[in-house]
Amino acid sequence: MPSDITGIRYFNMKEQEFEFLPGPVFANIVMADEINRATPKTQAGMLECMAERQVTVDGERHPLPFPFMVVATQNPIESSGVYELPEAQLDRFLVSVSMGVPNHKQTVEILKKYDSSEDTPELSAVAGSADAEEARKELDKIYVSDDVYSYIVTVCEATRRAEGVELGASPRAALALLKVAKCFAGINGRGYLLPDDIKECAVNVLAHRLIMSATAALKPGAAEKTVKDILDSTPAPTEDQSSYKFKA
Repeated sequence: MPSDITGIRYFNMKEQEFEFLPGPVFANIVMADEINRATPKTQAGMLECMAERQVTVDGERHPLPFPFMVVATQNPIESSGVYELPEAQLDRFLVSVSMGVPNHKQTVEILKKYDSSEDTPELSAVAGSADAEEARKELDKIYVSDDVYSYIVTVCEATRRAEGVELGASPRAALALLKVAKCFAGINGRGYLLPDDIKECAVNVLAHRLIMSATAALKPGAAEKTVKDILDSTPAPTEDQSSYKFKA
């Protein structure tokens, strides 16, 4: 039920008043395993958390902590006992990555690693909320030229005209593409954004947001192929890197 995730209001007999009992969603990182097994009503509750960073119970709003993110896995849509995630919720996931099937060598390594029982390793924090906020401020300093802004929008607009696509990338998708591309630039030690950063992450940012037609959806990887084709056919800015400016 939605309340199992978001929390409930209960009557405290000792204090003789209603109190809010926060659910497990009140955390910095929420891991939702097989998220598409949740009912549509529960998905609606998760949507508010992901979209508004808050929980509303009995008309009272409760803000979620910062930073807040949802990491989720899902079973194949065609499996029984699952519910397809609504388009609005898919649009709230920043990226989608398919793990695929491990190859022969990787599978052998998995067997060796888990052949015997071992104690769960002790994990320690490597960063705090202050570090996350500082990293976000650093990404805000990355310079983006008008041509690169235009390139992002052009790619997203092309998804709305692509064959086999019923619903293309939204402005929220374009903003997500910009944010993830900035992360790639920052990881590579650059203070400016390049079209290559956008190409590097476009498939993982946009493909899961595309709603394909019934015919196109029958082909495995149709959405991913659509994004790749758009990247191949859309001219990228070729401005000399030396002309890029930096924010102080």
